[in-house]
Amino acid sequence: MVLAQYTADETLPSGVTESDLESSTVYRAAKREGLVAVLSGLGAALSVPEEGIAITGFTLGNRRLSTAFRKVTGTTSVTTRFKVEVPDRSIATTLATTIEGASAEILAQTNSAMAAADWSGELVITAAPTMTAPTVDIIEAPPICAKHQWYDAANGACEDCPAGLDASEDKTHCVDPVVAGGLTELQITALGLGATVLCGCLSAVAAFAAVFYARKDSNGRVGDQSQ
Repeated sequence: MVLAQYTADETLPSGVTESDLESSTVYRAAKREGLVAVLSGLGAALSVPEEGIAITGFTLGNRRLSTAFRKVTGTTSVTTRFKVEVPDRSIATTLATTIEGASAEILAQTNSAMAAADWSGELVITAAPTMTAPTVDIIEAPPICAKHQWYDAANGACEDCPAGLDASEDKTHCVDPVVAGGLTELQITALGLGATVLCGCLSAVAAFAAVFYARKDSNGRVGDQSQ
């Protein structure tokens, strides 16, 4: 999972509160639609699932702009927090870098979604807001772990694998090291043991057959086993 946020100045009604933004289904849906459009484009090669994109909240007033400036421009600073759930850690790491550089795409797609939304039923935000180019920040993304480490999502840290094990390709757990032919050491040992047992069985069968047929008489009949 990647947790991120972007902060931009938005044209919102004077006196708007965080509660107003949270309770506006149209505003929240337009913000999410903008992110979906951005990540569907930039994250297409990463197979980012649309259902894994969610808005997690809004905060007002994080930008360092004077109150006088905001009165003149009619804008309010809004930080939009969101999360993106992805299949594995490697995708999350790549996606975090992609999101950090997506300011222009977020600006274009969010303003487009806001303009296309129907605000007629809204009580506070009754017209489509517009926003300036946002500052994008990654709140949390999986770190890059060493070869012998796996990523513990619960603790948000890299942990060492037990001795003799390597981290899996997606860094979610530890596995036996692959040493030859795509097989692990345990698999190679198992194959060697199986081959030894098979050879032993074949040798026993061959020895039994040799004794059995050696007891045939001159007429090709098997001799009396009691003799």
